[in-house]
Amino acid sequence: MAQFWWGGNNKKHHWIRWKKLCRPKEEGGLGIRDLKALELAFSCKLWWKVTQTDCLWTKFMRTKYWRKGDMVSHLIDSPVWKRISRIAEKAHNLCYHNDDGSFSWADDPQGLFSLKSAYEYCRIPSNAAASFKVYDDWLTRMQLLPTFKKEVKVGIVKWTAPPKGRLKLNVDASYTPTCQRGAGILRDEQGSFIGAASFRLSCNSSFQAEVQAAIDALTWALLIHKKIILEMDALEVIRRISNFTHLVASPFPIGILSRLVFDNGIEVSHVLRE
Repeated sequence: MAQFWWGGNNKKHHWIRWKKLCRPKEEGGLGIRDLKALELAFSCKLWWKVTQTDCLWTKFMRTKYWRKGDMVSHLIDSPVWKRISRIAEKAHNLCYHNDDGSFSWADDPQGLFSLKSAYEYCRIPSNAAASFKVYDDWLTRMQLLPTFKKEVKVGIVKWTAPPKGRLKLNVDASYTPTCQRGAGILRDEQGSFIGAASFRLSCNSSFQAEVQAAIDALTWALLIHKKIILEMDALEVIRRISNFTHLVASPFPIGILSRLVFDNGIEVSHVLRE
């Protein structure tokens, strides 16, 4: 494919790798579909059909290959079933569970499968932007994005110590189109310095930078102490964490952060930027 693009039958220099050409235009590519990612997306579609529909083909595949609810493929199984079994875990992570045991596609307000979102998830993004884009698009369609009124408050802003036995982790991030960094600092109930760390981020907005910085900082802090209070000035991130109940095992960064908070009993608090 690259030979065809750059020179046909003549050998010419490939100025840009084929993988870069297959990136979306907003990531510096030409928007050409990556065939490997497209094949995985169609495998997700097969998985969705065999798990969520009840057509004749689905009944045949379930009867012949779905052994006691186990999707693990065997040597004698058909190539189609092997494709489905290989993609099962990845496709499962793009769904959330309903009370009746069924799945709903996370990127659609009606819970229906979308080949476009499956492709975005299966391709390898040049940075973390694609994961945020899929999740934020879904929140927008579900009308779950919060809106805030501007409030003017005057008061004293100061650091407050954590309870005895806990450490407070203050996290912040800096975002520009050319440089994204995050940092965290740990202090005890006396205000004594415990440790600090900085992280190189890969994102395309200040919100994404705050989320990724919190993930990296929490992962680092939990290696030092298990009882952590996370404090940050990103109010929207905190509100999304507190309202994060609609997805299970989410592959999106805000879902990863929320699961990290809930699984480790992390208390989250807001502090003004000042």
